[in-house]
Amino acid sequence: MRGAPGGAAMSARAERAPRPPRSDALRRRGPVGPRAVPRADSHLVLAPSRTWGVGDQAALDSYLGLTAGPVALVTGAAEGPALVDRASRVAVHPLPALLGEQGRPRRAAVASFLGLLERNAHCTVLASEESSAAPGEVAVLARTAAERGLDTRIIGFSWPLAAGQRAVRALRSATRAGATFFVYDDLDRIRAMNDGVDGLRRAVDLRFAGFGLDDGVLAALGIGDGPVALVDACARGLGGVDPTADVMGVVAHLQRRGIHVLLLPQDLRKESGDPALCERVAQLLGGTGVQVVGRALRPSELRALADRASVVVTGRAAVAVLASTCAVPVVGLSADRAVAGVLRLTGDPERCVQPRPGFAPAVGRLLDQVLDADDAAAAVRHALPELVPLARAALDGLPAAGPQHAPLRASA
Repeated sequence: MRGAPGGAAMSARAERAPRPPRSDALRRRGPVGPRAVPRADSHLVLAPSRTWGVGDQAALDSYLGLTAGPVALVTGAAEGPALVDRASRVAVHPLPALLGEQGRPRRAAVASFLGLLERNAHCTVLASEESSAAPGEVAVLARTAAERGLDTRIIGFSWPLAAGQRAVRALRSATRAGATFFVYDDLDRIRAMNDGVDGLRRAVDLRFAGFGLDDGVLAALGIGDGPVALVDACARGLGGVDPTADVMGVVAHLQRRGIHVLLLPQDLRKESGDPALCERVAQLLGGTGVQVVGRALRPSELRALADRASVVVTGRAAVAVLASTCAVPVVGLSADRAVAGVLRLTGDPERCVQPRPGFAPAVGRLLDQVLDADDAAAAVRHALPELVPLARAALDGLPAAGPQHAPLRASA
């Protein structure tokens, strides 16, 4: 299990981050004359993820569920996301060379991006699970959009504590050009203000305004009527220590309470080690009372599993948010501020454990508190009426981003 990357990891990642594209190069490639007037409800959404985890898909689902009009989706993935619904209004433009590349492929990607800017009225940059702490490159693209007159928003990025002055200058330049930077974390907002960034607005995670809950996954996985818990599992993140013993400890604790455990690999790719970890834990525990979910889940399916669960144990902020939208108690594993920040918003900041070797007993104690409480979900249920409007705030002013929140339980 793991939380979002910690401080040291963030610093290392920031140091490895490619140099942001030169702004003058983007300007030189732009049109000389005035921009043609696009449809007022047309959107360009830049979602830079190369891997498209469930959290990335959930953010996009929320955006699509709260807006109307045609969407040009620019993604860093080679094939783009698997759009389950609303596909008729979305044109996917995979541009993996747009970020982190050089040479002819990137020049072609930049030309495509600039062409899309000409045909859209709004530009929104959605942070991805892999890019949320390194917004420098995308800030240059956002600034270009703002300079060309698009209503431009940057949503969901962490303030780059270790990204260096180049990223800070890029964000400062983007907001001064007219882009609005929606910041989820209060501490991030204070730091950004101190660094001279204008155009800051408060919001909370867009995924709190989630759409869709697909109950069909329960039958597909053969989940019965007894109590269920979801447990995220990750083979990395414990300083090189094999996490098998701790994952087994958490699962066994829930089994002793008579709870059937759904074990979720955080990363389904074989090379991650997560699927092998989950299978190993299930086999070592005898294969009864624990079930490995071995396929990718859509956000609506993950919400349905969370909605069915008594408790969710996770090191991913996205999973914590999706569970919270169903008013399900979460026990978090947080190496830095990501999951802990979600639990602060939902009123349960004490339900968080550092994912260090030997964390299983601490998680077990929190699980007992949740399972023995008369109403363990009271805090999150109380917080949701305030969180949903704050999540929607990042989309205020976009076409069809009206005041009413759509029912959560809907077909995906």
